[in-house]
Amino acid sequence: MSFLRDGMCPHLNRNNVEALKNLGIKTVVEFVAANLEETSKNSGISYKVGQKSALSPMPCGGPS
Repeated sequence: MSFLRDGMCPHLNRNNVEALKNLGIKTVVEFVAANLEETSKNSGISYKVGQKSALSPMPCGGPS
């Protein structure tokens, strides 16, 4: 089980990791299974910025 951590992805910084942990999202599996719209609304992390966003569907170098 991989825990989310600062620097894991380009835009997954300390503040974003803390915001996700406050919502109970601590692992990669929990992050992938999360409803991104709800997570974004409750954490304040935008996911509509594009692929450079922490909540982008493929934030860690997926297909472009």
